[in-house]
Amino acid sequence: MIARTIPTILLTLCAALFAPLIQAHTGVHETSGLASDFLHPLTGIDHIVVAVVAGLWAAHSCRHCALCATGFLLMLAFGALLGVGGLAIPQIDTLTIASVLTAGTVIVLSLSIPEIRGYALFAGLAFYYGFLHIIGLSGPVNLPAYILGMASSTGMLLALGVVLRQILSTRPALTR
Repeated sequence: MIARTIPTILLTLCAALFAPLIQAHTGVHETSGLASDFLHPLTGIDHIVVAVVAGLWAAHSCRHCALCATGFLLMLAFGALLGVGGLAIPQIDTLTIASVLTAGTVIVLSLSIPEIRGYALFAGLAFYYGFLHIIGLSGPVNLPAYILGMASSTGMLLALGVVLRQILSTRPALTR
């Protein structure tokens, strides 16, 4: 019982402490070069949490981890393209917080979700974050460079999740 209570308390505290940092899109990012496009997803705790959790899930539940990560990146790019096309999604702030809490809940509570539902969940989150990162930009954007930079840094975050899963799975279990 206590093993489940401590992570839940930690998740709640982290959510409360990081709530002001959820907004990755403050309008202060330069979007004219590959380096700034690479760094943009790394400036918001929301994108970091979702991408790392997607990597953790892919390493744990997916039969083809690399294929899952590639699918995540493709949905990220697809969401970005639709964001440029003017697609509108209401309640952006609420959805962003809900996405982080959903991804965090999957990992903290070690929810074992069926593979097909995991695909749907993380594909939806990837699409949303691709869309979110495009609509948060101000000014002209070099779209191919932006998507390449965003996908590259997100790929690194996914890989971090995979590595963390490997570390956690080889660590001996704590017993009383």
